[in-house]
Amino acid sequence: MTVTTRMDLFQLLRRRLTEAQVDQPVLDAELLLCRGLGLAREGFWRDPERGVSEQESARVLRLLARREAREPVAYILGRREFWSLEFEVTPDVLIPRPETETLMEELLARIPPARRGDPWAVLDVGTGCGALAVAAARELPAARVAGLDLSRPALQVARRNARRHGVGERCCWVLGDARQDWRTLDLPLPRFDFILANPPYLRSEALGKLPPEIARHEPAQALDGGPDGLAFYACLGPAAVGRLNPGGWLLMEIGHDQGEAVRSLLAPDKHFEPVTVHADAAGYDRVVAARRTGGEVHG
Repeated sequence: MTVTTRMDLFQLLRRRLTEAQVDQPVLDAELLLCRGLGLAREGFWRDPERGVSEQESARVLRLLARREAREPVAYILGRREFWSLEFEVTPDVLIPRPETETLMEELLARIPPARRGDPWAVLDVGTGCGALAVAAARELPAARVAGLDLSRPALQVARRNARRHGVGERCCWVLGDARQDWRTLDLPLPRFDFILANPPYLRSEALGKLPPEIARHEPAQALDGGPDGLAFYACLGPAAVGRLNPGGWLLMEIGHDQGEAVRSLLAPDKHFEPVTVHADAAGYDRVVAARRTGGEVHG
C-alpha cells in the first residue's frame, strides 16, 4: 500500500491492527497516528488528506510495531485517563481501569457534599500511579492523602502525577508492603478516615490466561492475588483496624466474582459493621465497604 496522506496511513494502521487482533483497532490506529504526527484527534479529521513525509510515516510505523507486539496503548502513549484526569503511566504501574472509579464513587458517597472541604485523612494502599490518591485529593481539597506501594518506581510516577494535578503538597508517598505489619510502616498519620485499596486479586493460575497486553507488559506483582485471589484481603482487614479512626471506612476493589468471599473474610470481625458489597456500572461486584465500629467518622 502506497502511503502519501494521513488517511492512507490511518487505513494502513487500521488494517494491520485488525490483523493483529487487538481489541479496538480503529481507536488505536487513530491514537497512534495522532501521537506519531503530533496531532490532536480533531486535527487529523479536519484535514485527513494532507500529505505525510517519510519521516512522519516512519515515526507512526514505529508506534504501530509496538502495538502489533501487543504493548498496551497506554504505555505507548505514556498516559491514561482516570476520573476525568490524565495520568502518566509506565510499565512500572498497573494501567488504571474504568471500573476502579467505583472506589471513588463509594468514597464520595460517604461524604456529604457540604463536608467535602473537611480535613479528611485518606490512605491509598497499592497506589501505583497514584490515580486514586490524586483523584481523592482533588475531590477533597483539604484532605491529607498518603499513597502506599512496595514499588519505588511506581511511587515516583505517583509523585509526578500529584504534582501535575496540583496536589503534591497534600500527598505523601510511602514505600512499604501492605502484607506486613502496618505498625512498622512509616505513614504520615497514625489513623485515617478512609482507607482505599485496589490490591492484586487475580488467581495465580489465571495470570497465564490473560490477554498479552496484560500478561506480557503489566507488573505481575500488581495482579497476582495468590492461589485463590484473596491473599491480600486476608491481611487488609486486620491491618486496617489499627489504622482507621472509629467510624472510618475500608473500601476495597474486588474481582467480579469475589464479593461474598471478601465480605465473609471481614464480616466475623467485630471491628467492622456493616460490611457490604457494591456493584460497578456494568453490574458486577466491585467494591467491599467495611465501617470501623466505635463512632462516626469526622474530618
